[in-house]
Amino acid sequence: STDDGFTALLNGTADIALALREPSAVEIRAAEAASPRDPPLNDRVRVLALDALVPVVSDENPIDALSLPDVARLFSGEITNWQELGGPDAPIALHLLAPGFGLAQAFSARVLLPSDAGLADGILRHESAEALAAAVAGDAYAVGITARSGIGGTRALPLIGACGFSQTASADAVKAEDYPLTAPVYMYLAPRRLPQLVRQFLAFTQTENAERRVSDAGFVNQLLTRTPLALQGERLTNAIMSAGEDVDLAELQNVVDVLATAERLSTTLRFNPGGADLDIQSRASVARLAAAVERGAFDGRRLIFAGFSDSDGPSSINARLSLRRAGVVRDAVLTAGVAAAPDRVEMITYGFGEAMPMACDDTEWGRAVNRRVEVWLD
Repeated sequence: STDDGFTALLNGTADIALALREPSAVEIRAAEAASPRDPPLNDRVRVLALDALVPVVSDENPIDALSLPDVARLFSGEITNWQELGGPDAPIALHLLAPGFGLAQAFSARVLLPSDAGLADGILRHESAEALAAAVAGDAYAVGITARSGIGGTRALPLIGACGFSQTASADAVKAEDYPLTAPVYMYLAPRRLPQLVRQFLAFTQTENAERRVSDAGFVNQLLTRTPLALQGERLTNAIMSAGEDVDLAELQNVVDVLATAERLSTTLRFNPGGADLDIQSRASVARLAAAVERGAFDGRRLIFAGFSDSDGPSSINARLSLRRAGVVRDAVLTAGVAAAPDRVEMITYGFGEAMPMACDDTEWGRAVNRRVEVWLD
């Protein structure tokens, strides 16, 4: 489990700890106490693969989507009958992975804590995603939270917001962190010179062969993909529907004018709350993007760093903030790509503020999804 991995790493008995959550404050303090002169735990991490937390039900369950607040109310015991969600008059059976698993802990931290809710009594716990999937698939009145990679014979439900935006844990959405419950598979490293075999393994994880193995195992890989604006009709429709007093159609037209001939790369960058520090998955994405620039993958082309914001605060300030964050990401790529000649690839920034939201802005989860820097290739 994730707990066991961190314990072994802190005790010095492991070179790598695989984790499906970030370390707790207690674990960070323990790492600092064990090796005060070494880099902090969150500076000794790489992303191996991508997964996501998904609500799952049986194929016989008529519910076709859930909101994140509804998920919180379900697993805190506030909602106990499917009828309260438009389903049949039947009690709800709740399923989660065992408490020591990183995904179960991530669910509590990311869904329940923001709602000031605790876990309901009587939740059925499972020692594997396979066991959870089998139990939920066989019960028309059950709902579980599990890994996208382990849904088995269940049906994963999209997350829907009050404004009508729906988010499915597709590979593209997970890779771009557009899905709000993306869960990277982290590798936390010991603070010492690692054995040669471990160093060779870490080098292998950066190869395309390794990325194919990641996909074969049911996870989402981190290879760069490209999607033209013309194939993003749903998000354009959502943007037009959400246009209003602060975002008029002229601003949306400006976005389309800038990006009309470009392709969106799957690399999307997001920031830790309350600042301009990139989150862990985004730092890994910067390194991969810089490596692609160094390889010449974009020679003679133009990279557009497009910043977007949530709608919290004045729109004029959000537009400036989105532009500043786009600059932070561009500068990070330039710094990481030490072998990249600046004249080989033009890198420009735009700040589009509140235009083109990916999620409803009525929850912190939605606002976090909307605060982003996208990378486009023209």
